[in-house]
Amino acid sequence: MKTRREALLSIAAAASIPALRAQHHHMDAASEAAAPQVRKFFNPDEFETLNALVQTIIPRTDTPGAADAGVGYLIDEYAVDSPETGEMLRHGLGWLRDSGFLKMSEEDRIKLLSDAAAQPETSNGEFVSLAKALTIDDYYRTKEGLITELGWHGNTYLASFPGCTHPEHQRD
Repeated sequence: MKTRREALLSIAAAASIPALRAQHHHMDAASEAAAPQVRKFFNPDEFETLNALVQTIIPRTDTPGAADAGVGYLIDEYAVDSPETGEMLRHGLGWLRDSGFLKMSEEDRIKLLSDAAAQPETSNGEFVSLAKALTIDDYYRTKEGLITELGWHGNTYLASFPGCTHPEHQRD
């Protein structure tokens, strides 16, 4: 069984392949996505809850977690650019605060988020889905996610591409 981090790595790696192909060879993708360190949209209480949320989604292990990478600031910046989405996030963060999210154990936080995600048609389910997507996307745009976690080196190429080597995928 995969851990949550391994599952996120698999998803991020698959999702980032088209983005990595689009990178210019002279561009350092991690420096392009450097997290701004100024909160612009969320108030201090909302931002504290947001950081706890992103850290619950991608916690610190042997590599930095989402809060360490400044993902809260990236989401805050996104909320400035998309006020409608920002208000949806603000509403969801209020729900988390009212639920006592900051005082919960990590296990209780995960249960609360999982229960909400199991009901995607609800506003809380939509919020959790959006928060997870933004956290994952933004984390793997940072140096901590792209380079430290995924080991992307950039400016490299394959001398040859052997293709799939699984026998069941070979033509006769």
